[in-house]
Amino acid sequence: MASATRLSALGAVLLASLAFASPARAEAPKPLGTAKAERAGFSARAADDVRAGKPLVIEVFVPLCSDDKGGPCGKHPGAGDPKNLEDNLYWGAVFGARRYLGRRDTGWTRVESGPAESFELERITFKRSVSGAAWGASGSVDVYVVLHAIDGDSGKAALERFLEVAGRGGNLKLADGSNADVHAVGFMGRNPLLQNGRVPSRLELPAAPSGTGIPVFTTMAHARETLGSWVRRAGSREILLPRGPVASEGYVLDAVVQGLAQNEAPWSVRKRVVKAYTRWHKSVPAPLAEVYFSPAVPKSWSFGAKKPIG
Repeated sequence: MASATRLSALGAVLLASLAFASPARAEAPKPLGTAKAERAGFSARAADDVRAGKPLVIEVFVPLCSDDKGGPCGKHPGAGDPKNLEDNLYWGAVFGARRYLGRRDTGWTRVESGPAESFELERITFKRSVSGAAWGASGSVDVYVVLHAIDGDSGKAALERFLEVAGRGGNLKLADGSNADVHAVGFMGRNPLLQNGRVPSRLELPAAPSGTGIPVFTTMAHARETLGSWVRRAGSREILLPRGPVASEGYVLDAVVQGLAQNEAPWSVRKRVVKAYTRWHKSVPAPLAEVYFSPAVPKSWSFGAKKPIG
């Protein structure tokens, strides 16, 4: 009974937030692509590059958490210090991007560390090799995840960089000195578009290019309500756009990049995310996590319908 009551309350909060977020409800989610694209995994272009012997490259922008931008980030010292690389909630803390991907059980190896460009506090590159079978390639495939730590008081600037790469693509110099195209781009941290934790009635976003986007994902709260329409206009393939008040943490990021490394389609990546989220958030049942991370709200969650019990 207690779990049912808790789930019902969580569902009510989520549905209320969806009702408030009028900019997102005005345009229904569209299908993720053709069957041919699904068979190619998350990106046909990425598969072509990998089969040509190039590495898979995933770029992620991470503005650190700031107590001054959205409220307290945590109880431990440094969690909300926007320049603290060792203790910040989104970087060096237990579930921060740098620390979580650096865990031995993730399979990633750090191959680069330190500042690289003026907009960064730190750049970290992780690498792993996977079987080329899922890519239609022989041998192994090198996968790079390049993380940019950005001053937490510059969240909007970080989001603009993310959108620039999402809309037009990007190119990075890797740890070995070679240049490579970015195949997918992500954003982790607080949603800088929110006002007092809520989706504003008017969103301030740069104009979206038409049809030039690359695959995108983000772990931030209310991403679908704030970025859904922009991503569709840009023609970016959607990997993950959470709705509602989700926690933006390293295990979600790891689930996404693990799936992309295996050339999984977006629906499969989202299954990984739901599994990881419910593992670390014991109070969030799978049906609710699926609502958070699915492109469309299931019919069972429509207004007035009986909610699933976890």
